[in-house]
Amino acid sequence: MQTGTPLEPRVVGRPPRGRAVWMGLAILVVLALAAAVVRAATRPAAPTLPAADLYTVRPASDTTTIATRGTVQAESEIQLAFPVGGTLKTVNVKVGDTVQRGQVLATLNDSAQRAALAQAEAGVGVAQSQVGAAQSQVAEAQAKLQELLAGPTPATVAAAQAQVAQAETGLQTAQRAYALAQQLYQDRTQQKAQLVAAQAAVQQALTALQTAQQNQPAEEQAAQAALAAAQKNLAQAQQNLQTYEQEYGNITLQQVEQAQQQYQQELSAFQAWQQGAYPGPNPYQVPLQADQTIANTLSAEYNNLQGAQQAYQQAQAALAQAEAQVNQVSTSTAQLEANYQAAEQQLAQAEALYNDRTPEEQAVVQAQNAVDQAEAAVKAAQAQAAAATQPATPQEIAAAKAAVSAAEAGVTTAESNVAAAQAQVQAAQVQENNTVLTAPVSGLVTQAPLHPGDTVGAGTPIFTLDVKALQVAIAVSENQVDAVRVGDPITLTVPELPGKTFTGRVFQVYPTPIPQNGGEYEVLATVHDPTGKVKPGMTGNVTIHLGATAHALMVPSTALTTVSGQTGVYVVGQPPKGAQDVPGLPPGVYFQPVVLGVQGTRFDQVLHGLRAGQTILLGEGRFFFH
Repeated sequence: MQTGTPLEPRVVGRPPRGRAVWMGLAILVVLALAAAVVRAATRPAAPTLPAADLYTVRPASDTTTIATRGTVQAESEIQLAFPVGGTLKTVNVKVGDTVQRGQVLATLNDSAQRAALAQAEAGVGVAQSQVGAAQSQVAEAQAKLQELLAGPTPATVAAAQAQVAQAETGLQTAQRAYALAQQLYQDRTQQKAQLVAAQAAVQQALTALQTAQQNQPAEEQAAQAALAAAQKNLAQAQQNLQTYEQEYGNITLQQVEQAQQQYQQELSAFQAWQQGAYPGPNPYQVPLQADQTIANTLSAEYNNLQGAQQAYQQAQAALAQAEAQVNQVSTSTAQLEANYQAAEQQLAQAEALYNDRTPEEQAVVQAQNAVDQAEAAVKAAQAQAAAATQPATPQEIAAAKAAVSAAEAGVTTAESNVAAAQAQVQAAQVQENNTVLTAPVSGLVTQAPLHPGDTVGAGTPIFTLDVKALQVAIAVSENQVDAVRVGDPITLTVPELPGKTFTGRVFQVYPTPIPQNGGEYEVLATVHDPTGKVKPGMTGNVTIHLGATAHALMVPSTALTTVSGQTGVYVVGQPPKGAQDVPGLPPGVYFQPVVLGVQGTRFDQVLHGLRAGQTILLGEGRFFFH
């Protein structure tokens, strides 16, 4: 049995051939250009190229099925692989496990595929919103056409006249503004008042500075004398405080209060004796006098000490004030000097403003421009009002109809974009599905060499299954093989079992042709035989039921190229409006960007940009110009 891998991603483009090919191409260029000159000048013609260099765009299959032949084989082992490469995310089975058909065996990390699918689905929403916008433009264009066909109405005439009145009001406003700008240009009262005020401010600042300079020596002398007196008073207060502290020590208010409390207790006891509370001679007379003396002495000393401290603090404050006065005298003149300089600068600005007529001139020019624009608006409104009373001309109606046609074409384009976006979603879903590997048949896992985190390529065997089942080897032509996908259902009939139809599913599509078999490719599918009568070696008719890509447009991979970062093909035919300008292309050939879907080893699906029947360049033709 032939071995191979499922469809692999393809790298677009190939290097040009050698010198001999280029010389042959040069001859073809000369012939093509000569033919283009000879042909009629009314419509540019495509260059004449060999048929091998041209391809007619067509679906992968003209029907939803492929009818071919196949041979039943006995298969003991099959190898399973992902059709795309990536990093293994999960491996759900191990050697020795029995798996059932359809069971998920392993998955790849599908973050990129899921992101692509989400982006494609978002693209559908954007495209659908563009359809709505295009339909709104159609409605507007149709309404404008109907308005022109209906002719002038009282409402349209009234609206046009209202526009004229509004424009005339705007003109009157602009004319008043122009007159005011002219008046301000001629009248210099405001600028002169600013200049006079600035001159007065300079004189006032100069007078204050001169007065301060004259009075500064006397003020400095008085401030220095006050400072010396304050320093002397502070020294005397400090000396008195030190004397009291040395004489009395550190007397506290608590000591004074305790002495007063002791005296009051003795006084209370003495008064109680006087009132007869205690018999006998007076025992409190001497202690009372001693406590009174102590209390009075402590109180006097405490008051003297507090007075000395307050006098010292007041002397400190007076000294600080005298020092501040000295500093103020020395800095006041500097501040007045700064004030004078600032007044001089403001005077210079006022003089410049008085002498400079630029702002007023600019205001006059701007006002004149506004008047001109308002006059133009009045003329335009008057012209529209005059036109509103006249029926539409044939040229206006033709232009309105053309606008409707253009808007309708925009809707068609937007709807085509929706279809292309939906096709991209389908293609992205296929890529997402390719990250899940399922068992095509039931069997026993005999090999599972890889683990989560391993990197695998497209077609790298992940598992080997012992299936002990039948399969059918199917021959598919090269023009149809790119429409076949793993999982497509098949039906099989064999002459030996008339009236019986057997089913199965494709599980392998080989990317290379069958050796010595004229461009046919081998496809393998399972065979479900509940009767047990299908035998290896039987040959029968096979029908492959194609999936979503059956009618997809397919182009050879060699036709694809890249221009300015866009993937596309060279189309032979009259370039449409807005076709991209590619230097070097002859008449009758243009570059057409395309949106790709499923990509195979030889053919790629085109979701958007081409239609069936178009002729494109491939092979040597693609390198004919570049």
